[in-house]
Amino acid sequence: MRVRTDRVVVHDTAAEDSIGKLKKSTLQGLASATIGALIYGSWAYYVNMADGAAMALRTSAVQGSFSFCLTLSMSLLLSWRYTRFGHSLPSAIASWLLNGVFIFSTAYGLQYAAGSKAILMTIGPGFLIGSAYAAAFLFSLHKSAGQESAGHQGPGNSSEKTLSKEPLES
Repeated sequence: MRVRTDRVVVHDTAAEDSIGKLKKSTLQGLASATIGALIYGSWAYYVNMADGAAMALRTSAVQGSFSFCLTLSMSLLLSWRYTRFGHSLPSAIASWLLNGVFIFSTAYGLQYAAGSKAILMTIGPGFLIGSAYAAAFLFSLHKSAGQESAGHQGPGNSSEKTLSKEPLES
């Protein structure tokens, strides 16, 4: 004879919403990183073609990989900082500024260590494009956070927990 019992399952809607937002920003970051890798990898290939196809391919792979990693990590950090500071315009601005300082100092330090004589000319275009990307990414997070909070009234916007009974598999 089989005995069927029920169990109470606690659903934390605030936690589920946070996980959903993390998945969305990760997918957004992956898409942006892939696009960035293709663009910057292609640019590196084009710029280095004069040194031969092997050099162009190598620099393309390095630049594309670096761009992918930087864009993905920047997207995840921006999303995390924005969420950590709260979903407001001041938090978006603070996230953007912190990101800019981090990216600029990292790029500057790498070029300084490499002995570059034209550091600002080397990192300037990428820094400007990266800053524009960061602003657009944060704007999309801010816009989606505003739409979600306007559309939800109740447990989805708080840490209330809802209870439901789900049958236990036997």
